[in-house]
Amino acid sequence: MLVDQIPRNSLLWLLFSLLLAVAPHLVHLPIWVVAAGCVVFYWRWKIHQGVWSMPGKLIKLMLVLVCAFGVWQGYGSWRGVEPTTGLLIVGMLLKLLEMKSRRDALLVVFLGFFTASAQLLFSQLILDTLYAGLCFWCLLGAQQLLFSEAQLQIKLALQKSALMLAQALPIMLVLFLMTPRIAPLWSMPSQKHAAKTGISETMAPGDVVNLTKSARLAFRVAFDGTTPPPAQRYWRGLVLSQFDGRAWKQRSYDFNPGGRGRDLKHDVPSPWRATVDASTPADALLSYQILMEPTNRHWLFTLGAPLNIQSRQRWLVTIDQTVETLAPIQERQAFKVESVLQPEVTELHPFMRKHYLSLPEGFNPRTLELAKQWAFEERAPLAIIARFEAWIQKGFVYTLRPPALGRDSVDDFLFQTQRGFCEHFASSFVVFARAAGIPARVVTGYQGGELAADGDYLLIHEMDAHAWAEVWVDGQWLRVDPTGAVAPQRIEGGLREAMADDLTLLGEPLSLMRYSHLQWLNSARLQWDELNYYWQSRVVGFDQENQRAALNKWFAGMDSWRVGLIFLSAAALPLVLLGLWMMWQGRPAPLPPVLRLLRLFEKRLPETDARKTGEPLGAYFVRLAEQYPAKASQLQRLSLLFDRCLYAGSAKTSEYFKALKVQILAFNVVRSGRVDGENPNVKTVSK
Repeated sequence: MLVDQIPRNSLLWLLFSLLLAVAPHLVHLPIWVVAAGCVVFYWRWKIHQGVWSMPGKLIKLMLVLVCAFGVWQGYGSWRGVEPTTGLLIVGMLLKLLEMKSRRDALLVVFLGFFTASAQLLFSQLILDTLYAGLCFWCLLGAQQLLFSEAQLQIKLALQKSALMLAQALPIMLVLFLMTPRIAPLWSMPSQKHAAKTGISETMAPGDVVNLTKSARLAFRVAFDGTTPPPAQRYWRGLVLSQFDGRAWKQRSYDFNPGGRGRDLKHDVPSPWRATVDASTPADALLSYQILMEPTNRHWLFTLGAPLNIQSRQRWLVTIDQTVETLAPIQERQAFKVESVLQPEVTELHPFMRKHYLSLPEGFNPRTLELAKQWAFEERAPLAIIARFEAWIQKGFVYTLRPPALGRDSVDDFLFQTQRGFCEHFASSFVVFARAAGIPARVVTGYQGGELAADGDYLLIHEMDAHAWAEVWVDGQWLRVDPTGAVAPQRIEGGLREAMADDLTLLGEPLSLMRYSHLQWLNSARLQWDELNYYWQSRVVGFDQENQRAALNKWFAGMDSWRVGLIFLSAAALPLVLLGLWMMWQGRPAPLPPVLRLLRLFEKRLPETDARKTGEPLGAYFVRLAEQYPAKASQLQRLSLLFDRCLYAGSAKTSEYFKALKVQILAFNVVRSGRVDGENPNVKTVSK
């Protein structure tokens, strides 16, 4: 029977395994919980060394209160994905501190499995999945060490654990393919404390520049047909139309005369929604899939005006032809989008025209004066736009290090510094256009994108963030990008090509994007991203629709019960093979040749004359000789041959075995039930 005490090697390996399981959660655990965890691990180590004793009830109660308060203080609530995970880790750590028996240690191991699995709630990349598998492997090894009869070596325990994981893989694959993809029976509360990343709902000078310091991936896009050229890759996200003299923001109201401001997904959309006209060229219609990274924001980025979107969550289209999701995007999600680059001609209500011409009073007088002068001289909106672009082409500079601007930011930029980033050009142009009587607005999103290694999809990073303008001319919103007039290489080749002279300005200090000029390193980065993309789209994104398509492809026209039988057989086959393998491994070991001959000899005797347990071989033959005096000489020869087979050299062993087998077969049994030579007065049972 196993002693209930925890083996020393098992305890040490268990502590190491728990550290591996907790490590990915350190980035979102409150500092209070991290500090309490360090105290618990240190205390447990001192207990292991025999220096400290187990904590008393009062100390354990204090630790519970401190950790619970730390979770609540760090997240502001005990509800949500991260607070729940924090409480799980706290419970595991506190149980570790009071762990005394193998049963307690087994409970800690199970809590470690849940902790290792919880990291996949936050990220499902290949490395995250492999790391979770590493944690499972180590925890299984700790479990093997915990319940081994003897002091099992860690190497042997890990080998057994690896075998267990390998045995579970076929069953896991079958369950992955056949388990129905249904909505969860519960819903986790939103992570309201999660940081918001990417494009913001406001734009001021310097905001978009800050995004160039991030090489973080914003989303990936795979087109059904040909990928559009860089000049058409304007990913619209937000329309900013209210200006306070320095910053732009979305309208603070939802009032649009002549139509509802926001339209949910309907079979018959509102009249202002973009539709396909009969004269629309085929190349203007685009179909693509967006794999959006988590941002904790509501907006989606599309090319042109969206026609239809397929998504797991509900969405809406604003009258500005932008897309919002009803719930923030807190996990990686796929969106199937159909859009048109140029929507049909519509009308602009006088109220909205006034809004798109409004400017704050008392700001940028020089810009307003010049714009009115040009409007008087040119008359036509397109001529004013062309003249503005020709002006900024001459002496303006595109830079990621623009100088600071004062109260009249547009005046300072256009007439003094003339150095800026995309938001400087877009903001200044919209103010100038409005002052010239042209309805205009700022659009923020992303521009361009990097082709993957195989060219099948685009990668859009945060550094691809961009701002441009849209003006109302001849019944349509036309895109005007003044940045393209100053730095056309930014539009055609992306930000990295535009800043080729100083790539150190792009991305974080350790970002591989800074070293994209090294071809081998850039190629390795793209290959790794391609592997992650296929993992996300085909494994993590294996939803109900993908499952149905796969089953239809593999079992087209087959009855559902037959499909179910195939899957059950596929799931049962590994179990059957495993059972047969375990039976084969558990079979009795083959007997040595000497014992096999002894068993053959015993079969020629009555059952009562079988060799007793632990009886020496010589004593056994002496007993038989006393019982069968007529066979004494033959039994003596058999005993001598058995001794020679056991102790003779290898050179003559085979000869002795042959002679012994001949003698055993010559030991005849009389049909009358007596052994040959036996006293007829002694009753025997023949074999």
